[in-house]
Amino acid sequence: MRGTVQKKRNRWYIVYYDGERYSNGKLKPKWEGSWATKSEAEKVLRSRIDDLENTYERKADSSTMAVFLRHWLKVYCEPRLARNTINAYTVNVEKHMIPYIGEIKLNRLSPRDIQSLYEKLRATGLSGNSARHVHNNLHRALLWAVKQELISRNPADRVDPPLIEHKDRETLTPEQIQRLLTACTGSFIYLPVMFAVLLGLRRGEALGLQWGDIDFEQETVTIRHSVTCDKTGYTLGDTKTKNSRRSLRLPIPVLMALKQEKQRQADLAKFIGAGFNEMDLVCCRDSGEPITTNALQHVFKDTLDAAGLPNIRFHDLRHTNATLMLRNQVPAKIVSSMLGHSSIGITMDLYSHVTVDMQDGAVQVINALLES
Repeated sequence: MRGTVQKKRNRWYIVYYDGERYSNGKLKPKWEGSWATKSEAEKVLRSRIDDLENTYERKADSSTMAVFLRHWLKVYCEPRLARNTINAYTVNVEKHMIPYIGEIKLNRLSPRDIQSLYEKLRATGLSGNSARHVHNNLHRALLWAVKQELISRNPADRVDPPLIEHKDRETLTPEQIQRLLTACTGSFIYLPVMFAVLLGLRRGEALGLQWGDIDFEQETVTIRHSVTCDKTGYTLGDTKTKNSRRSLRLPIPVLMALKQEKQRQADLAKFIGAGFNEMDLVCCRDSGEPITTNALQHVFKDTLDAAGLPNIRFHDLRHTNATLMLRNQVPAKIVSSMLGHSSIGITMDLYSHVTVDMQDGAVQVINALLES
């Protein structure tokens, strides 16, 4: 891919070819400018030519990590993953990978480069847990490169991943759950809070429930969607993973609350008329408008303060649900399924502190055997 610099009226311009052609098939020149000096124009021209020569399609295996990772996000991640997950991956790629390893060729990336990346990330103050997410994303991208036969083996297999920092997750007691639900009564966050703490739903799953997901006859709910709220607006998309799509039995308090809300929305629809709750959402404002994640988070924090409850995250309601189930002898496999985890290993890792408490019964059996 070639180009030139040309001077016109004491200014410098660049001319190069990016593959675009005229209708007769002849390559069409692309002009850019202008610059005060020839050296400035030559520097930009070299950059343009490097970008064109290094596109993924032209040199997949020897493309830079920046080119490869962005291609992976578009071709592999976007068709398969939920929008929230893609957004998180994109942040890791653009903020935590490309600035450090973006200029390295895919087929030249070494374990040493990756290990150095993790050390630099930790030096910037990134937590061990966040650095581990970067590792997981990078490993997944490189595994795809192996499957595409762009590289022979995954260099991320040969590094020490960042250590996960196990922190005690804040959870509510049964008494605090009652206080929270009482404090939420009459607010648009009542149902999302109930879904999170009594069903273990993620925030996006709670806000994405539609009335068609509720089976009042069978007393079940099917989790099919998740909400994303970002700069592009409010999006109702698929669940986080295939395993996140699941059906749950409805506890009596949730079933009763849903029946009351169904009737309340029917009354509002008669009063407001056509256009009310066009997305058929279970959780919506009195106007029928969707509830954004920011609005939910803001009111949730205010409610905790007003009720004198710990300043927990909304996601900690899901942890509360899982912790209470495990401590009350619900099998870990069932808990994993209800939470929508992709494997029981994730559940056991997240709640290892709870499983220690669950060993009391086993220890008592051993004690009884030794005493007999």
